[in-house]
Amino acid sequence: MGIIELQSKAKEIKELMRMKDEIEAEIATLQDEIKAELTARKTDEMIAGEYKFTKTSVTRRFSIA
Repeated sequence: MGIIELQSKAKEIKELMRMKDEIEAEIATLQDEIKAELTARKTDEMIAGEYKFTKTSVTRRFSIA
């Protein structure tokens, strides 16, 4: 592998890492919005179509089944 290929791969990795950070931020935002809705409805569990949202305060975990 030559220098140009290494540079190209490094550039691609950098761009993918940037995209990953943006996606993780968007996921966190959506999770926070759903948690806020659960809080507003004063519930820790809700079903919306095929999705089940569960908020637990013990583990501070968020899951979608």
